[in-house]
Amino acid sequence: DENGNRVESNRIVKPKGEIELRVNTFDKNERMIKQKVYDDVKHKLKSEFSNTFVNGNEETVYKNYDKKEKPVWVSTVIYNASHKILSSEFVAGKKMKRIHKTTFEYNNKNLLTQSRSFDSKDRKISENIHTYN
Repeated sequence: DENGNRVESNRIVKPKGEIELRVNTFDKNERMIKQKVYDDVKHKLKSEFSNTFVNGNEETVYKNYDKKEKPVWVSTVIYNASHKILSSEFVAGKKMKRIHKTTFEYNNKNLLTQSRSFDSKDRKISENIHTYN
């Protein structure tokens, strides 16, 4: 592509005969950074995946679409440089409202020390504190 990434596409025949077109984009390190999945007969976007770096953290986004190519749900996971999950968020519905979010904290040895979960109104619904001997 225009950024020097390798783009490849392939068709997959599902067990029930549905044909999907998958367009995969790989960076110069051969890491998949994007995937789009289409219904190859109806030429409609079904889902996509992207992996980018934001503020030194890795952000992975999964999106699933309806038959009108509108998002049904989006899942976003952010990883730190040690590939530990910092946060996970799930949004869904016509208005794409947040359903659930969880944040994670680690100590200087990259061991999980705390996780917190929040509901759609940003109210804390659980908190776990991890200690190590």
